[in-house]
Amino acid sequence: MRAAGLAGPAVLLLAMLLGPAAPAEEPGGLVVTRVAAGSVAERNGLRPGDRLLRWEQGDVSGTLASPFDLDEAELERAPRGAVTLAFEREGATHAASLWPDDWGLEVRPDLPAAAVAALDVVRQPVVAEGRAKAVDVCRSLAPTLSTPADRAWLLLQVAEAEARTRRLTEAEAAAADALREAGATTPAVEAQLWSALGRLRQRHGQVADAQAAFVKALALDEGRDAESLALAARLQDRASLALRVPKDLTEAVSLQERATALRERWAPRSLAFASGLSLLGRLLAERGDMTGALERLRRASALAVSLAPASLVYARCLTFEAYILMASGGLEEAEPMLHRALELQRRREPDGLEQRLGLSLLAIACLLGGVFLAAVIAIGCLQA
Repeated sequence: MRAAGLAGPAVLLLAMLLGPAAPAEEPGGLVVTRVAAGSVAERNGLRPGDRLLRWEQGDVSGTLASPFDLDEAELERAPRGAVTLAFEREGATHAASLWPDDWGLEVRPDLPAAAVAALDVVRQPVVAEGRAKAVDVCRSLAPTLSTPADRAWLLLQVAEAEARTRRLTEAEAAAADALREAGATTPAVEAQLWSALGRLRQRHGQVADAQAAFVKALALDEGRDAESLALAARLQDRASLALRVPKDLTEAVSLQERATALRERWAPRSLAFASGLSLLGRLLAERGDMTGALERLRRASALAVSLAPASLVYARCLTFEAYILMASGGLEEAEPMLHRALELQRRREPDGLEQRLGLSLLAIACLLGGVFLAAVIAIGCLQA
């Protein structure tokens, strides 16, 4: 989750001077800091500044006291159907029903004014002016927060900020502090933290360390509920690493088949199930089973386009299917799929890693097809 705007140096300095002794008196819930463009949350009228209070799905409901609560609701409940979020805006209570796409919400808990200003800098996707000082402010204020979940969450933001600037030793130290705080929370929060740490390590090529973190998260969720959709997500985290370590393909396919079976049982009409089928297809292709791969990928694409044709999940399905077709000599069929995937990715996540993968595949397809000018353009976009 990222924040909405960039606090200027003067605002940050003022907030730092206020210090932790002057916390903002906020009434509970989670403050929305960003709503992703084109997301289901944006389409249903949520906007920055709204305060999320509760979630409901049929006769099941829960409060939203920590960002981890929102992540758990999206992971466990969203694939099963529409989830209603109760939120407050300008003193009035409203409701938004979210389904089927990713919610696209970024939030924060109640924080002291100094932490709010610093966090706005820390969570920028690019290095912002005053970032190092803002990181120090967040680290120093984390122990003053009232709950261990909030302390763990703020330290996780520090870890992710440090990792974005390749300060991996400092990122690991902040993550270790977050995990210590999480020990006083619940297994669900601990699992989320280990999973986040695994993804952070994976992004920076620390494959063995990422696997160790994913194993921890998987064990925690398996101990909670061996039939949960959260467990399916942890299984998929582990399976995805095999795309970097091909020698583990047999185990990865087994893990992903288990994840996909859980989603088919509990959420067969969901983008989570489509995403799982898509990854399973890619893993089968890496193992040489092109027939099985295309069958899964075509099922995934059909489901994703029927649920949310503008979703990143559908873009991912198209990219993976095009990858398989290219490997099988189907360049003519693959190229329009890649163009469509890139169009969706540019609209929803213009700076995302998936767009770079799509551009790379498009460049290869153009080179193999002899369309050299298009290949040069794709490579130029990659280098921009």
